[in-house]
Amino acid sequence: KILLVLSLILISVIQSSCSKDEARWTKLLNGARKAVLSMLGMKVDNGKLDTSSGLDPGINTSDTRDKALTEPEVNVLLAEAKNMISDGKIEESIDYFLSILGTNPDHQECNSLVGALLLGLGQYSMAEGFLYSAVQISNWTDAAAAANLALSLKQAGDAELSSKTLWKCHGALYNSTTASNESYAIISEALGDSLCSSGNFSIAADIYLQAAIRRPYDINLWIKASTMQFPTEHRDVIFAENVLLQGLTYFSNSNNNNVDISYNNNSSAELLFQLAVLMHLTDRPENAIPLYEEVLRQLPTYSTAWSALATAVHSIGNFPRALELYKVAETTDTSNVIMLANYAILLCEHLSQEEDASMKIQGVQVLQKAQSIDATNADVVRAIAACK
Repeated sequence: KILLVLSLILISVIQSSCSKDEARWTKLLNGARKAVLSMLGMKVDNGKLDTSSGLDPGINTSDTRDKALTEPEVNVLLAEAKNMISDGKIEESIDYFLSILGTNPDHQECNSLVGALLLGLGQYSMAEGFLYSAVQISNWTDAAAAANLALSLKQAGDAELSSKTLWKCHGALYNSTTASNESYAIISEALGDSLCSSGNFSIAADIYLQAAIRRPYDINLWIKASTMQFPTEHRDVIFAENVLLQGLTYFSNSNNNNVDISYNNNSSAELLFQLAVLMHLTDRPENAIPLYEEVLRQLPTYSTAWSALATAVHSIGNFPRALELYKVAETTDTSNVIMLANYAILLCEHLSQEEDASMKIQGVQVLQKAQSIDATNADVVRAIAACK
């Protein structure tokens, strides 16, 4: 709750400071659209674009240069442009968008899409003009355009203005009564990513959680919000457990069986895995083991889960079962240095005392694999001592 209050206060502060940056945005982006239009062989005349050149020969603009296209005409050109994008004809599709902008310069979606395409082509300064137009036309509620504008500004080296762009859009959507959940999720995720890159992890976690609540079928957002992917010193284990359980509650709800697989190919298994890792890291291996087992029931080829389960079973002293699990993990998760080091310790320190000397020989061989990956790893150093 404290983090939420702080983030809302920060939103209001950013909104206030953003008003002082309007001139900076305008100065930075003014003329960018003219530059790209000039490059494409188009002219600007009294605020209207001359679309007579630089376009696909199949586009007839002779009767639309002096008047705005009708909505049906715009929709036809939009559909054509989107089909071309689907066919991989990115640069060609821009001509169709520009034919709309020639007489409909304030068409929000066209500005946003052209900006996104130019951004994808690496034309950052050119993309900014179109993206900024889309953002302004939408009164800062076009989340996709704002996120792309922020990315372009960051790529161009202006991280400060990039951050302010995200905060201003986030604030506009927060105060909007008509903003969609998806728009809020888009800008919140982009803002969370920005905060993480600048080291503001505590605020980022709260922003990610806002995104996850608005787009609850996106497992990646729950994981980002959980702090489990943050640097160790910035993880909040209590917050993480609550967030992961909240996400799992959504997926266990019988009303949410039709999950959008474009976001979550692994259903809720990854959330279960992260919760198991959290239990494991907080010295609760007996709680982690059944979660790892459920993950593997859902995803039997999840190699990292085999390694984690083997290590957890090893930690509670069930050496025979750990041995069998390590054998599977060694064949599926071959580069997991921590697993290999612990497997070597099991063979050299625990089993070699009960079995014949071949166990220790095998342990040394496993240790050598681990050393070849990372000889300085703390677990590998521990394994070296165990296998002497």
